[in-house]
This record gives sequence, C-alpha cells and structure tokens, in this order.
Amino acid sequence: MPKTCSRPGCAERAVAQVSYTYALSEVVVGPVDDYPEPGTYTLCQTHLDRLKAPKGWTVLQRGHPVVPSLSAAEIEALADEVRRVGLGGTEVDGTEQSLSDRSNLVTLASRAHLRVVADASRYASARR
Repeated sequence: MPKTCSRPGCAERAVAQVSYTYALSEVVVGPVDDYPEPGTYTLCQTHLDRLKAPKGWTVLQRGHPVVPSLSAAEIEALADEVRRVGLGGTEVDGTEQSLSDRSNLVTLASRAHLRVVADASRYASARR
C-alpha cells in the first residue's frame, strides 16, 4: 500500500520523505523509505513543491541509488546462473553443494518473507 502525505487533511500519495537536521541547519529530501525514521515526514508532489527551507538553511536532495542498467543478455545470463545454483547445485571447495537439500540449513535472520540462511556445519565452525 503506498504511503500518503503527512500533511493534515491530505490523502495524496507520498513522493518524497523530508527530515530536518537542526544541528546542521539542513532540510533533507529523499525517496520514501519502507521503514521511515522517527521525525521524518512524507509529502505529496503538491506539498513538496510548496516546501520552503527556513532562512539560512540548506536543502539537500538525496536521490534514488543508481542501478546500472543490464542488457537482455546479461539479465538472461544472471537468471540462468540463479536457476543453475538453485536447481542443480554448485561446487564450493571442490565439493558439490546442492541447495535442494535443505536439511543442513540454518536461518540466521529473517524479515517479512526474506531469510538469511547458511550451511549449519560451516556456520558452527565459524562461531568457535
């Protein structure tokens, strides 16, 4: 569900997140985060266009991270490699590893539908 503008009475979709750094006299404008920090505000385009920084303050624009564009061939090669590792296995340290055998996996962390997993035997030896 898209975030809405923080301004009272406005139900428009938020396009930016704004925070104020009082110690540095800065207004930081950036993309809307999934997990906003306390003290940040989300603004729609109309309210963002009306935003004025206090006198003597600097407005910093924080953009989206630059993601290199991939060609269709590069995307297909990446997908093939993910399929190969996920279905068939891969060789690590000269031994064949298979991801289809999940009995030896341990979950290290999780958030929502994502999990960080590791080989239990390797993780146990690294913790000693």
